[in-house]
Amino acid sequence: MLGDRDLLDHVSLRSIARNLCRLFWRDLEIHHPGIDSLRLAPEVAQAWKERLAYIRAVDQQRKDAENRITAARATPAGERFLVAGQEFERCRSGQANRVYATELTTGRRRNLTHEEEAGFWSWATVEVLRHTVIRIEEMLELTHHSFIAYTLPTTGEVVPMLQVAPSKTDAERLLLVSPELAEVLTAVIFQVRAGQAALPLVSAYDVFEQTWSPPIRFLFQRRCGTEDRPLTRSYIRDCLVATSQSAQITVAGDPLEWRPTTSEGSS
Repeated sequence: MLGDRDLLDHVSLRSIARNLCRLFWRDLEIHHPGIDSLRLAPEVAQAWKERLAYIRAVDQQRKDAENRITAARATPAGERFLVAGQEFERCRSGQANRVYATELTTGRRRNLTHEEEAGFWSWATVEVLRHTVIRIEEMLELTHHSFIAYTLPTTGEVVPMLQVAPSKTDAERLLLVSPELAEVLTAVIFQVRAGQAALPLVSAYDVFEQTWSPPIRFLFQRRCGTEDRPLTRSYIRDCLVATSQSAQITVAGDPLEWRPTTSEGSS
């Protein structure tokens, strides 16, 4: 009689092994450099479980926000709709066509456009940072010019790379774009383009140098009213805090706190 292992085809087996390495072992190597054993200390295993729980929570928050705003857009103002067991009443559209709805159980008026944007950027931030292990300020400086094609000297194979501008060091870095990272970056570009032919050109303000950059096609940017603006560290932190609170994520029983670091030290 064949066991479950024997029923797996080669493609399925490779997929399982890939997910195990990506979600488990690679994460351990990032957070515990030099680790060489699967005999994990209890605190190491618990920390990994908490990180994985947050990744799942962020993804679910993004999907829930997308479902709410999609249902609201299909509902005329003044009528009700139901999403994931929650009943809402569609409000009239606000400025810049922002979508609002009243949560009937609490009477709270919710900005579904803001929730969808915050859910997306929380997910994008977590995914980009965990796949690249770059700093938040490095992530925010990524542009369409950050993508380059690199030819491997040994095989001649052309692979996609991500060029990361220096922050704490003076050297630029090249990171291999994995299929998972490529999917995330593609989603970011699709979100920012919003049907346009190219990413909008925006100028970013450097709070340390107190200067404005020339117009650049930043990957991490969003529409604010009638103009496009690059995302800031404070906006990213607010998105992550909102997601953590909504998902009731805790670390060792305490609410998760976000303190993103910068090139000037921890904040």
